[in-house]
Amino acid sequence: MRSTAYSVKFKKSCFATANAAASLVDHARRVIKLQSLPEYDAKRIEYFGTDGIHDFVIALRVMLQHLHIVGAGYQRTHDLRTGTKTATFIISKPSVQRVISSAPERFGRRADAAMLAFVQAAGSN
Repeated sequence: MRSTAYSVKFKKSCFATANAAASLVDHARRVIKLQSLPEYDAKRIEYFGTDGIHDFVIALRVMLQHLHIVGAGYQRTHDLRTGTKTATFIISKPSVQRVISSAPERFGRRADAAMLAFVQAAGSN
């Protein structure tokens, strides 16, 4: 597969994953409006945590699909012993940080605190 085909496949996969995460949030909000779920917040935190990964996935969707300014690189490997081929997609932390700083109205809100903490805690690349 050529590099552009990998990039397109990655963007589609990322978009589908982020859309599923966003849909889960939207559906939960709609259900809560119709039916009281007193333990909802406790269960949400128990299952999804508060590490900011969900918020980052949603923000990444915005960066890739709406702002079109974060690109993904990739690294292909081939294990000669097992014949396993893999492609690992890489989104650099400095690229994500540039996007965040260039759109403070979108990524600098109080609601973005968990996502910003997740990005800050991520590895150096």
